[in-house]
Amino acid sequence: MTTVFAYLDVSHPAVAWAVYRGVLVSAYAETPPNSCAVSMMVAQMLLDRDVSRIHNELQIELVRQGICPHLPSRLSAMYFFEDEAQARRVPGAGWGGHYFEDEYLAELELLETAQVARLDSNWITYAPKDTNDQLVATEWITDYWSGKPYPDAEPLWEILAHGRAVVYGTAIRERAYKEVTRWRSKSVAILEVGRVAACLGSDLGQVRAFLVADQNELTLKFHLDMRDANNSAVMARIANYDGPCNHADVAVGGEYFYCPDFQSFGCLVASDHILSSMFVDLVTSAAISN
Repeated sequence: MTTVFAYLDVSHPAVAWAVYRGVLVSAYAETPPNSCAVSMMVAQMLLDRDVSRIHNELQIELVRQGICPHLPSRLSAMYFFEDEAQARRVPGAGWGGHYFEDEYLAELELLETAQVARLDSNWITYAPKDTNDQLVATEWITDYWSGKPYPDAEPLWEILAHGRAVVYGTAIRERAYKEVTRWRSKSVAILEVGRVAACLGSDLGQVRAFLVADQNELTLKFHLDMRDANNSAVMARIANYDGPCNHADVAVGGEYFYCPDFQSFGCLVASDHILSSMFVDLVTSAAISN
């Protein structure tokens, strides 16, 4: 296992849910037809309507698929820094946004099964862009994916990973729990069951961001992974779990589980059939290639 650091914006209920659950899971291609899982980075870009950044990320992804499809895709991977010192350089590196505040910085343990790439983020920070902040040249993208350090600045290494990472420390998980209970207090039972499931190696209760193509529309949606609810072996292990457990939360709702409603956090991405199909095809191929 490898210690890494990341900024986890627990002000977003979907992130807060994942952080309290305790194990972050990257997006995968094992999704229903006409949909694909995407990273929280992609989800946030779509929610922010950041057209320029989406354009740039798609250009970077096209190069990856052409020259190194075995590396984790930026569209579906988790993002980390290899040490705390690197992470704390980010706010001063021009990345901007409230996502990189000290209160969101967390230590995690990247599990050994993760697929990892170590890349210098300076290539993207200093990439040539036009007045609309869109890329005007792509030759440098090959150097980025090759893992070379950017020549004119101290490297700021980012770790892209497909797999799972355990969230360490109680402070950020306590803040995450407060956000979830403020947002959906009746859903704490399934949240606690999801936390126990994570301890047992199951993805039950993990929140995921999906792009869903339906007729002429492409929509961003958040859903819980409930596949293991039909796995009798997993459910038996959860029932027999004798580790730390918030029994008061598990009892909320009695015999009923109140699932969190993430519907208000999604958005319509596109209403043009051709654009929707192209976007899904590209992002799906990114997930499948990993």
